[in-house]
Amino acid sequence: MSELRLLKEKRQHHSDSLLMAKMQPPATGKLYSRPRLFARLDVASTLTLVTAPAGCGKTTLLCDWTATHPKSTSWVTLDETDNNLRQFLAYMTAALDIGIEAHSPEEMLIAVLNGTPADGKPHTLILDNYHVIANGEVHRAVAFLLEHCPPNLRLIIAGRNVPPLPLARLRVRGKLNHIRSTELALSQQEAAGFLSEHRLSGNAAMVAAMEGWAAGLQFIALAAAESSAPDEQALLIRNYVREFVAQEILPAYPPNVQEFLLHTSILDTLTPERCNTLTKRQDGYAILESLITEGNFIRRLGEDCYRYAPFFQTALREHLALTSPSVMAELLERAEAIHSERGQSANMPGDLALSQREHEVLTMLADGLSSPEIARRMIIAVSTVKTHIKHIYRKLEVDNRYQAVKRAQELNIIQMQMEERMRKMFR
Repeated sequence: MSELRLLKEKRQHHSDSLLMAKMQPPATGKLYSRPRLFARLDVASTLTLVTAPAGCGKTTLLCDWTATHPKSTSWVTLDETDNNLRQFLAYMTAALDIGIEAHSPEEMLIAVLNGTPADGKPHTLILDNYHVIANGEVHRAVAFLLEHCPPNLRLIIAGRNVPPLPLARLRVRGKLNHIRSTELALSQQEAAGFLSEHRLSGNAAMVAAMEGWAAGLQFIALAAAESSAPDEQALLIRNYVREFVAQEILPAYPPNVQEFLLHTSILDTLTPERCNTLTKRQDGYAILESLITEGNFIRRLGEDCYRYAPFFQTALREHLALTSPSVMAELLERAEAIHSERGQSANMPGDLALSQREHEVLTMLADGLSSPEIARRMIIAVSTVKTHIKHIYRKLEVDNRYQAVKRAQELNIIQMQMEERMRKMFR
């Protein structure tokens, strides 16, 4: 009897030295019911990996899913202090409710492998915020666990990047289930449901511009709750996005990638050659491909051709303008010089002289929208719209909106039904 009491006391002391809050799913605001992703999490793989940048809804999704499996799921929210192998394993054993007297990490690992439910029922251990782990010993311990994982235990690891684990081996064995940012992005149907649920039907254009980014949708709902004026809402959203990108997304990248993102944000279409010429570096292709692999707010337009998500590009540009205005001015001059050297002038036919964003602005000019209205739709500053318009005038060699639209019609950049429509718009 005394031995049993001693074991319970040791186990209680072990738990007391840990933060119990880290072993409970955090309180998160519910975004929107997502059964398609619940189905992905239900896949019985040894490892389910959920990787995406900040604000994509990883933790919210896992919390919602865990609520439907409360008795068969354990949770650990990791932080920087868990780079200590013994502490990492202590949280793992405590979350799984494994009582041990082990002293070495090896014994603790064996205890985890042998301590899964003996009844054979499936059990899931979620390790959230795994991107904070930089200790190779911890990675090797997790790799060992995955290699020898019993059939009724599986891991869900969530983080901002792909961890250095034996993923290729797991993938070829059919034991890896990987959910990336592209899947976490809300689909059109889910976005429509979000709009309806939050009564944001008037913000459809802003929701579309977020391209399914969960945090962006939350910012739209927050701005709508704070102001009923569309212009004020657009300003609030832009500020929220820029702040989040600066504080949560950029710091997650190495300094060289942060600089690359900021400097290349002035380009509407990205190619390795164009990025290298602008930044005077030689790693454009490697960085662009790594961003694509991670799914970090970048889309592939074609072979060696990419673009940033509009909200992300705007936030990067504004952050660069606020923190390094002289650098941005130099980059803009360099970009203009590159275009001039390659003959991309206003005399070129079609829309080759215009960037994607300038083409969007021109189309909205043709529809009669004012600069503030364009800014609201594109979720950018009015001053940025005016800069785009200035570039359009220069490239098309015109002086006003009417001339710009007429010149675009002549070059088949945009199509207008009647010239009279333009006269009515801009007179």
